[in-house]
Amino acid sequence: MQIALCAVLITSSLVAVRGLINTMHGDFGFDLHNSMLVGADLHMAGYSGDRVPAMQKRMVEAIAAIPGVESVGLTDALLLNDQSTSRIYRDQMTDLRPANAALGDVYTYHVSPDYLHAEGTTLLSGRSFTWHDVKGSPRVAIVNQEFAHGIFGSLQDAIGSYYKLPDGTRVRVVGVAQNGKYGKLTEALQPAMFLRKDCRERNEISHDRILRTPIGFQRA
Repeated sequence: MQIALCAVLITSSLVAVRGLINTMHGDFGFDLHNSMLVGADLHMAGYSGDRVPAMQKRMVEAIAAIPGVESVGLTDALLLNDQSTSRIYRDQMTDLRPANAALGDVYTYHVSPDYLHAEGTTLLSGRSFTWHDVKGSPRVAIVNQEFAHGIFGSLQDAIGSYYKLPDGTRVRVVGVAQNGKYGKLTEALQPAMFLRKDCRERNEISHDRILRTPIGFQRA
């Protein structure tokens, strides 16, 4: 009996270890190698209102100018950490009640240009954000494959197409990124969207910065 029990425990342990190894080498839609996280709260430094976007851009450019830094991205939420979700409606939908949503609980991130590169996420189609994609310009988004297939049927049909947010805002898809893990590593494929949004609209003064560096760069 004891031998049989030991055999079961050993087998279970080996299965668990193998699962852990497979998880560590899985494709998560982002790459942790040669990257670092930097947090900043501009409110504590006395910034507010219109001064926030300009200062955030200056900080991103200053960090990007450091020798050895390949890319810098700004985000309001970290993958596998702080999560925000939203309902999504097809562009032709006018009755925006929750029951009419085409997709529910879509992971939502507000990011800066070059965020996907800094995060190690592959852009499969379309373009990345630019600093001109701000308030006053048409609202744009980069969505993942699951989102593109769920709303538009394919990656090709997604580019240039529109969808709606719960408040009725129309958003044009400019890029499609690879699928990833957003809430937890074991989750099934989930839709996600990345918005380039003027932070003054949400009073977003606390952001995280993702830095990507080449191999061999010495980090403090």
